[in-house]
Amino acid sequence: MIETIIYNRQDLTIQECNGEITSEELLDTAQSFFGIAHTPYIIWDLASAHMTNISPHAFKQLIDIWQKQGYSSGSCKTAIVAPENLEHSFSSLFNTLIESSRVPLITRVFGSLDLARQWLFSEA
Repeated sequence: MIETIIYNRQDLTIQECNGEITSEELLDTAQSFFGIAHTPYIIWDLASAHMTNISPHAFKQLIDIWQKQGYSSGSCKTAIVAPENLEHSFSSLFNTLIESSRVPLITRVFGSLDLARQWLFSEA
């Protein structure tokens, strides 16, 4: 299940993923996010997600959606919180996909929600 939580005062949206999620659910959530007034800071919290039903191609499609919907405009900064012990793997995966898309997405992968928040709200 993916729950969208919007914190208007912080200009922050958290896509909180819990339990078993599918490629379709992940991509539908990404598409529908732009149907609402989105915030410039976004966290995809995958730390509690079971992703055995997500195809590798779905992550490429996710990057494509972000590209088409304006994540690359510089107005969005996106953090991904990886499941325990997968921070390095997720970082490599997303860096490779972002580089291959040739679009400058402002995205980083973290091992905790606290580190993701710190980065999002840092000036650099």
